[in-house]
Amino acid sequence: MFSTIQTFGNAATTISQMKWSGVSVDQNAHLQRSAEKLAHILGWLEERLTGEDGFVPGYLSMQDIFLATHVRFVQARPLGVDLKLDRYGKVSALLDRLDARDSFKANPIWWWEPGVVSYEPDGTPVYAKQNA
Repeated sequence: MFSTIQTFGNAATTISQMKWSGVSVDQNAHLQRSAEKLAHILGWLEERLTGEDGFVPGYLSMQDIFLATHVRFVQARPLGVDLKLDRYGKVSALLDRLDARDSFKANPIWWWEPGVVSYEPDGTPVYAKQNA
C-alpha cells in the first residue's frame, strides 16, 4: 500500500518538476501517462478502503497521511491536473476526515515555487520583493 502511494507521489512530482521547466501535461506523452497513473492509483486505492476508516481500521495510519499529503499537493499546485476526486468517494471521505483534524488544519499543504517566502492566511503565496 505504502509503495503504491509513493508511486502516486513520484508521478505527481515528475509532473510538478516538468511544469517548472516549462513542459505541461498536455505537451508531453510521459506526463500524460503520469497523470493517467494518478487516476489509476486512486481507483486502486478506492477499492481497498472500507469507507469508514482509513487504510488501517481504527487507526490514523501513515498510509492515510501519505495519501492526503500527495493528493493535496497535486490539488494545491498549478499542475493542470484534475484528480476528479468526486469519482473516488471513499478516498474523498478519508481526505475530508483528515482535513477536519486539528493537526491538518494547523499544517496546511500550500504550493511552493521559487520566490515564495510565506503565505496569506487563505493560502495565497507571498513573493519576495525584487530589488529595483
